[in-house]
Amino acid sequence: MKNNIILLVLFLASITIATAQTTDSLRQVQHTQQTDSLSIAQSNLEQENYDDVAPFLFIIGMIFFVIMCIGIGSGIVITAAISFIIFAMTSFGILSTSLIVGFYKKSITKGIKTFYVLCSTIGITICGGIGLFIVNRFYHWMESPIAFMWGTVFGFVAGFLNGLITFYILQRLVAYFKTKINAVPISK
Repeated sequence: MKNNIILLVLFLASITIATAQTTDSLRQVQHTQQTDSLSIAQSNLEQENYDDVAPFLFIIGMIFFVIMCIGIGSGIVITAAISFIIFAMTSFGILSTSLIVGFYKKSITKGIKTFYVLCSTIGITICGGIGLFIVNRFYHWMESPIAFMWGTVFGFVAGFLNGLITFYILQRLVAYFKTKINAVPISK
């Protein structure tokens, strides 16, 4: 067994020594004495062409790299925005309140209605306060803190009413489309 391993090692060593090349056989350069400057310039040109890199492939590679970086960046921004929205809803108590109402009333519809009305109320309250504050900066109807307060109050009332009315309309539309879908016979 020991002799077989030694023979295998010697065989592999002799193969690599016998087939190894010290010079590149594909690009052999003729080493002759040439004093003609034109032929020397042409041989230098031929050698420069061997070192040529495809610049168009580099440009295409860079374009794909930029597209990949834009995709990664937009994915990060979208993920951060969604995380921020979920964090804001959790900190305002919208998600937890909606879940508690849904479980307490044992109705998914009540939980969704609570979520929708709370989102509408808080969103329009913020927009109303900031909106009246900005409009007041241009028209100077009242002092800025009072304008922000009135905008917030009216935004709260408008957001709550908007949430109730639009949820009622949405609920009726879903029921209407559900009856339409059930009324259409399915042919096989």
